[in-house]
Amino acid sequence: MTSKHLFQHIIPIVVCLLGHLLGPTPAQSQGELKTWVQATEGMWGASTNGIAVSPNFANDSLVLVGTGKGVFRSADAGLTWEPSANLEEDIEYDAVRLSPTFVTDQTAFTWSANRLYRSTDAGQHWTLLYTALADIKTLALSPNLANDHTAILGTYGQGAYLTTDGGTTWSACNNGITDSYILSAAFSPSYTSDHTVMLGTHGKGFFLSEDSSASWVAANSGLPTYTNGNYYNISSITPSPAFGNDQIIFARVLGYLYRTTNAGTTWVQVSSLPLNLVSIAIPPDFGISHKAYASIHYYLGDGKYIYTSSDSGATWSQLASNMLVGQIALGTTIGGDDSLFGTSDNGVARSDDEGLTWALHNEGLDVVQVVSLAVSPAYENDQILFAVGNNRLYRSTNGAETWSQLYPENFLASLPPRPNEGASSHLTSTSDYYYSVAISPAFASDETVFVGGRRGVFRSVDAGETWELVSSNFPDVDAISIGISPDYANDQRVFVGLNAWFGETNIYFSNDGGDSWLPTGLEVGGPIHGFVFSPQYSQDGILFAIDNVFGEIYTSSGDYSVWIHKITYTNQAVDLALSPGYPDDQTYYTLENGPGIWITTDDGETTSLLVGFAEYTSATDLLMSSDFAEDHTFYVSFFDEVSVIRSTDSGDNWEPVNRGLQGNFIHTLAFLGSPSDLIAGTLASGVWVYRNVDYTSQLYLPLITR
Repeated sequence: MTSKHLFQHIIPIVVCLLGHLLGPTPAQSQGELKTWVQATEGMWGASTNGIAVSPNFANDSLVLVGTGKGVFRSADAGLTWEPSANLEEDIEYDAVRLSPTFVTDQTAFTWSANRLYRSTDAGQHWTLLYTALADIKTLALSPNLANDHTAILGTYGQGAYLTTDGGTTWSACNNGITDSYILSAAFSPSYTSDHTVMLGTHGKGFFLSEDSSASWVAANSGLPTYTNGNYYNISSITPSPAFGNDQIIFARVLGYLYRTTNAGTTWVQVSSLPLNLVSIAIPPDFGISHKAYASIHYYLGDGKYIYTSSDSGATWSQLASNMLVGQIALGTTIGGDDSLFGTSDNGVARSDDEGLTWALHNEGLDVVQVVSLAVSPAYENDQILFAVGNNRLYRSTNGAETWSQLYPENFLASLPPRPNEGASSHLTSTSDYYYSVAISPAFASDETVFVGGRRGVFRSVDAGETWELVSSNFPDVDAISIGISPDYANDQRVFVGLNAWFGETNIYFSNDGGDSWLPTGLEVGGPIHGFVFSPQYSQDGILFAIDNVFGEIYTSSGDYSVWIHKITYTNQAVDLALSPGYPDDQTYYTLENGPGIWITTDDGETTSLLVGFAEYTSATDLLMSSDFAEDHTFYVSFFDEVSVIRSTDSGDNWEPVNRGLQGNFIHTLAFLGSPSDLIAGTLASGVWVYRNVDYTSQLYLPLITR
């Protein structure tokens, strides 16, 4: 693993997310994180606004989505998508509504601005149905639409409109409504018998009609108000499917969830669900199961969350975190489990909770940017890790469950000033710079750790408890990367890559564990970002150095006074992996930003492209399994939402391994004890851990989705 990530030219690309939520396994029944995988093939760059899942989803696998690029349709549970016909493209379609008898009539509705459209072939084609006098904000359909042909429109400034002929004609129905700005509407599921319709407004609260919209009464007891007496806007209304019996209605009020159990007579805020509610979804068997789902979106950096309730919405608990979803909807699989779909900024998500996958491990880690990780070679026994993030050093002694910060301020203040800095320029733990951390291969016995940073190189020989500066004879440049000999217990050799430029030595090394340092013979025009040691280093001494600014690969052996320039890549040479049979087979692999992975079988004389990642220009790490000769496994991480992919056939085919990992730009990737378990440091959400499981029964989707 290399520590080059701070200096990469990053061009993030947004990739849509897709997954599948099955019923919780026993291990997940206590609210364990659910899982998500990527792919939205055929849906191009569209922000998704509203989503509808066929009531016959178990058989037709149909999902419709209103987006900023039109309406998209999937007939394979979200695996692939196609645009609907006869709709203007590149404009916002706010939502999709399906007829309650969709299974037989295949009727759906969508709207954009003041135009309402209808489809009678399950969203394949659309026709303009109605042009309103103001922008349409909501549409509600009678549960008996096939017979009574009744629906209600809510507009922004012209109140509510009713149709009783399936949408051919509309008439105002605002008797008793004191607000012309209608944001939400819903029919009682038992409308045929109770004739109840519900409206949510911009400033006058909740209105109820029990005479099929002929008249309305306000029902706002318990709802919050502004100081001027107006009510907060009610942006969504969701009645219980068993409303005729339980009288339960949910309302989204300025980001909070409110609930009534008496049809609106009184409302109570649901205190166990945090602010910034986006959407709730209720399964058809709510009256029996009492289950519900909610999506929460924290805009200020705390993430996105899925919550669930098992007591009819009275209390809620977190089901999953960092799910990039907004509006959510439910379908039912053939097995009877719920499929939870959600909209994201750039596509559709579908959740999948098969197995334990990526999960946040940030307790005590008061940073979100992690640029370097080091895992103890004795991890299975000691559970020790180190992380560098936001210019601070952290350690975990329990497998990343919790972290503690090292480098106390009084230690840093005791250090001499950096060359060319005045006595007043002592840096603190919040302003010093640390770029990389590396652990001795003999850590179980010597407890040695090195950290490279702005001050130079620090060493600890007690597993991070105490530290000393060991690079007093370095030039006045940053220590960017550290490589420790695989035979460190015997040769005490350490290499340091410096942020040096033309005419300056880029690599220093030590043969006494950092007590003294010698310059090598390498002088190149860019910083050295990483080292890779030969599998037979104790015999051949072969070392590779990576300069990913200029795309250069160098190698040396012996006294390191002479270096051989192996390859120059057009873009950044990001990482290197040597074949287990190197140097005998002369084979190694180089990860290059943009093109992909290159292979050479003649020690760099010629190279060929093994696999291309043409759409992704922000690769960060290439990991080769320690059992590569047997399992043929690579992992590649990206500084974008693709995140991590895996090949188990030496690079011929690739699949995403992103379940649970959403929107996290990866700086660094490392194996965590087992060659199938991973730990990642990200730009925006700290540390994530991946536990490999058997995915043979799960759906894998293509990497390239557009």
